[in-house]
Amino acid sequence: MRKQLSRLLTLALCACLLLGATAYAAEKEPAVTRGQFIQQLYDAHKARNGYLGTTDPVAWAVSLGVVQGYGDGSIRADAAITRTQMAVMLYRYASMTSLKTLIPPVLAADILDGYTDAASVPPWAEQQVKWAVSTDLWFSGSAARLGPGDKVSRAECETAVLAIYLGGAALETDWDGYNRASDAKLTVDSASTDKAAFTIQNSSADWLNCETGSGLYKKANGGWYLLNVYTPSQTNGATVAPGTGKTWEQTYWSGGLLVILPAGEYRIAQKTQRGATPHSDSLYRTECRLSADFTIS
Repeated sequence: MRKQLSRLLTLALCACLLLGATAYAAEKEPAVTRGQFIQQLYDAHKARNGYLGTTDPVAWAVSLGVVQGYGDGSIRADAAITRTQMAVMLYRYASMTSLKTLIPPVLAADILDGYTDAASVPPWAEQQVKWAVSTDLWFSGSAARLGPGDKVSRAECETAVLAIYLGGAALETDWDGYNRASDAKLTVDSASTDKAAFTIQNSSADWLNCETGSGLYKKANGGWYLLNVYTPSQTNGATVAPGTGKTWEQTYWSGGLLVILPAGEYRIAQKTQRGATPHSDSLYRTECRLSADFTIS
């Protein structure tokens, strides 16, 4: 019964994200306001935990300590939220809920090393920014630039609210670091909010050995973030013979629960190893990764 309830809550959480996206999808990527972010976080928390004692998202956020307001006591719900402000609210939210396990007792001092604008992180939010970066909850779309004062985009807001429940979403920075196969191709045949069907077509003389399950990425601010959703071992160990193709249907799961994805741009990527036979020794295999993009609207 508890597992069924958890599944229903997960579905409700993702439905809230879809509704939140629809609320301002008519405009072209408008900046998200502080009030809109609080609303999405409130809806997601309510979906997981039930009635929260109030129907006022701002009142809930203030009572929980997620929002502490400005020096003059105002919340400024209509003001655009910055990436730093969102990180601070996520940190406070995690620390006051069952997600407190996401906050380590100690953060490495060099977490922000390598970012060209690390010095622009405000001192009052340095701890929270370091936490967001270290837990893959920072969605600037870049591995070199933080943009702490940037306004938060709709895709970033949706990715952040989804990712905090998934334990983060890592930025992939090495798409060109894998060999590409011009004679092998991955295509997405169909996609919806809960599953996607994709085909791997192999026109080479080698076998394709699917090394691991396929990865699902969400686009935010031009970067691709690996979501912790997957199909358990559906492609693991599978092979695609020369001159043939194989189709899989990937259902989105996380922690044994079905996930309904919000609207946005996504990418499926599959790591494979090419070999002369389906059981070629690993020394005689060449790793490559196939990928294809699709949109959920």
